[in-house]
Amino acid sequence: SGKYVFTDHTNQTDWEYGWSFLLSMIACIWTIGAFDSAVHTSEEATNAQESAPKAICFSIGLCGILGWAVMAAVASAMPKDYSSIINSWTGQPMAGVIFNALGKKWTLGIISLMVVAQFGMGLSLLFAASRQMFAFARDDALPFSRYAKIVIKSTGVPFFAGCYAVIIAWALTCLVLINGTAALALFSLGASSNGLAWLLPIVCKFYGEFAEPGKWKPGPFYLGRKLSIMNNFISIVWLTFVVFVLAMLPTTKQVNQTTMNYTVVITCGFWIMAIIVLYT
Repeated sequence: SGKYVFTDHTNQTDWEYGWSFLLSMIACIWTIGAFDSAVHTSEEATNAQESAPKAICFSIGLCGILGWAVMAAVASAMPKDYSSIINSWTGQPMAGVIFNALGKKWTLGIISLMVVAQFGMGLSLLFAASRQMFAFARDDALPFSRYAKIVIKSTGVPFFAGCYAVIIAWALTCLVLINGTAALALFSLGASSNGLAWLLPIVCKFYGEFAEPGKWKPGPFYLGRKLSIMNNFISIVWLTFVVFVLAMLPTTKQVNQTTMNYTVVITCGFWIMAIIVLYT
């Protein structure tokens, strides 16, 4: 029923309801993590000062609308016995929901489409990462920068920066092969690192717009000073909470070597390495 789909709330964790609700947002944060790909391709876009922010707004807007519709459809189709979904023989709760509702053939077809969609998501992230690495390499801020900053003249593409990103992605993906705990840490790493990458420039912009309004000059895509400051402030508060609290804490109160969230170890390790590289 519509009442069940849109109003039912059942806590499957040992945390209180409020914190469990916030933990559920990690999936949303991770899913929409590639909407900033437009920023990293701005040097290759026409009228980037307007087209890049518009692309971000359309991307995250469509993700929100379509994601809400998909989750409503899933909630309509799944049984009320949550344990049968979580412990599905497929090993994947989403596949269990689809199998119970549509059978084996439709499940294979829909899961295949989901694999293609996830592959496209991976390409988007890899595309963004390669452009970031190219930008860093131009300033000699990465190991082997002299190779990563080479642009193939015939295509105008930083091919070696892309290869660099692929190698690092392969290395990180090996963590998934260890166990589910390592995989969870890797997924949370995406949320916390993305959040930090968005947080830092917003803090700089907020300071420039609020503390030094005479020196800071807005671009063509601008909300106006009042809305911009309000938007930046809300973003800073939320992203600080996501990066340093939400993505770092375990998903259960009973913490042991299996349920521990090792994102704090991996993420802080990367931050420390980045600082060492920056100052050496």
